[in-house]
Order: sequence, then structure tokens, then C-alpha cells
Amino acid sequence: MKLFLAKASLIAVPVASLFFIGSCGSNDSYEIWSESALGSLGGAILATQGTGLKARTLPTSTVVCPSILNATAELAACRSMVGNGITANPGEYLRRSLIMCQFAFGTDPAWWRTYHLTKFPTQAACDNIHGSTDGFTSANITAFLLGATVNLEYGLGGNGDQQNIRFAQNGEFIYPYTFADSGWIEPRKGGTAVTFQTATERRIFITGIHVEGYQTLYGNVRNPTELLADLVAKPADEVRKVRWDRTINSEAVNDRLYTTLSADTDTVATSNSQVIVQTVGGFPLAKSGARIKTQHNLTYHRSLGISSITVDLKYGTTGCCWPSEGELTTDFVSFYNVPSGGGKPFTQEVLQFTAGSECGAVTLIQRGGELGAAGKTRSAQLYHCN
Repeated sequence: MKLFLAKASLIAVPVASLFFIGSCGSNDSYEIWSESALGSLGGAILATQGTGLKARTLPTSTVVCPSILNATAELAACRSMVGNGITANPGEYLRRSLIMCQFAFGTDPAWWRTYHLTKFPTQAACDNIHGSTDGFTSANITAFLLGATVNLEYGLGGNGDQQNIRFAQNGEFIYPYTFADSGWIEPRKGGTAVTFQTATERRIFITGIHVEGYQTLYGNVRNPTELLADLVAKPADEVRKVRWDRTINSEAVNDRLYTTLSADTDTVATSNSQVIVQTVGGFPLAKSGARIKTQHNLTYHRSLGISSITVDLKYGTTGCCWPSEGELTTDFVSFYNVPSGGGKPFTQEVLQFTAGSECGAVTLIQRGGELGAAGKTRSAQLYHCN
């Protein structure tokens, strides 16, 4: 829980893992503005689905990524954590450290150099899930987590977040953060909360995820270790350029609804907009109606997009962190800046997923504003989830 600029001609590199946030993009002239919100949701779903991250054979790497159940040096047992605002807890945190890890999906999988934390409600719940043979299954949820919440976070304390990198093979990379406030209009932090209502129903609430997207200034096929070395040896502006900066969170009680320009006269939300995820036919189904906000933080195009699941999102492709069917619609608040496609501002973006399509393949519709009611429709490709 990822992952979010796109280019239709590139081969998909999304991964079915529990390390997701934001998306990487391309050098193309258009951007998928709502990809990070969808990637954050997909990351949380896959992170708490069955065994989550499984070790697997890789097509272009000898690195094996540990699952939630693997007892490797890169996977710490349940333990307390201190730092980044975390005080000592009695063994509630399960930590994964993936150093130069690559997942098997597509011909050019993404690289990961990441620290990921899963905070359980108790050490006993953490030990039971980690010690099982099958992770977040219905039986284990019933036995250990019914009615409980786990929280998905990034970082190891101190400055660990600065080393968190998701790196696609097209020269772009992202940094995810969860421990510090971000958001140009509504500060948010805290990661993602997943509550197990029943053995087959989860409720996902994104408290706050900050994702920064960059592109390298030279070369397209690189990896995080080389990139980090360059950033130490050279000024950052000689190595990378920023592409976007986003803060993602679910709409919460007392959040402004942006029906007016002034906060003094605006209405507010009266409930937390949790995404209801049900297991249907063995696959997750995210129900329509939930609202997720994305603040686009760069000063030259500060905007606010509110994404709604307008058709249930089915995650029906094994090994894929993107929906196989459904629709996500994002409306941009017109009081602030709105995004543009080909130099023309638009006010709505729709991502449509069709059964039988390749993992991450999407129909992208951008319309409203100067693009008009019909807008522009194209095929596009999503990259990694968060």
C-alpha cells in the first residue's frame, strides 16, 4: 500500500505487493492526476489480502522479496518502535526492510528500497499473523483480528523515510512518507488504517500519505542504490527534477466539502468515508461511494481533487495491484487551480478498467473546462501502487 504520470506505449510494471504508494509516470505530455489515490487504496488492499507479499522468482533479478511470513534478515519479528513520533510500543510493529528488492511482474519490474511498518493492535495479534502459514486469511482474521484495526506506515524512525524509494524502470522514482504533516490546504499524516469488520469485509481509511515523484536527469535504467550514491556525491538538482507532490487522505468527519470558497460558509462531512472492501468470488471488491482527496502541493499548480469510486472496483487479476474492472472519477475543486491536458484546463478525470485488459491498463478520460463535455479519451498505463 502503490504507486501514480503515465505513458500508454510502455509495458506495465505494477507489482502485487504490500509496499505501495503513489505512482511513477513518464515523459509523456499528460499526467494521470488520480493515480496516487487509487494506488494508495490498492496498496492497502493487497497488504492485508491473504499472505500479502509473497517471495517469487524474478525475471530480471536474483533478489527475492520476503513475504509477511518469511523469516529472513530483511523481515524483523514483531517489536517495539521508537522515533518519527512513535513512542515505544510492546511489540506491535511488524517491520519489513526491502533493500534492492524487485518483484516479478512485466518485463521491467520496479525496484524497491523501502521500509514498511504494519502496526497491529497488540503484540499477540502481530505474533499470530506473522507466525501463521497464510497471513491475513479469513480464518486468521476471525481468530485474531475481528473488529480490530491495523495501520500501514512508512519509515524506521529518525530520517529513515528519506531512504524509501519506489523506482520504475523508466527513469522515475517516488518517496512515500507518513510521519509528518503535508498538504498545502489540509495537513495530513498517519498512513492507512484497515479495520476488519468481518472475516470477508474490511474498511480502509487513508489518514494521510505524502508522496513525492521525481525523474532522473540522465539515463532511464537505474536502481535505487546508484541513485542514492549520486544524491550523496552531487547536488540534488543535478540528479533529479520534481514531477509532482501529493498528499492523499480519505474524507473525514468535519472535513470541508468545498461547496463554497470560504471555510466560514462551507458545509462539512459528517462521517468518515471509509472504503468498504468485500471478498467476492475470492477477490477483493471495493464498493462505490467512498471519497478520497488528493492535494497537489507544488506551488505552481496547487489544486484539490476529490476521487469517488463511481463503479465498484474489482481486483480480479492474480498478481496485480490495480483493479481489473470498475471506475474512479475525480472532480477538481474549481476555487483553486485545476489541472491541464495538452495545455487545456479540465475539471474531471475518469479512470475506467475493463475485464480482460492487461494489468494496469486503463481508459483515461479528462474532460470539462477547456476540454469540454466530451473531453479527451485515451488508453494509458498505470505503474506502481503505494
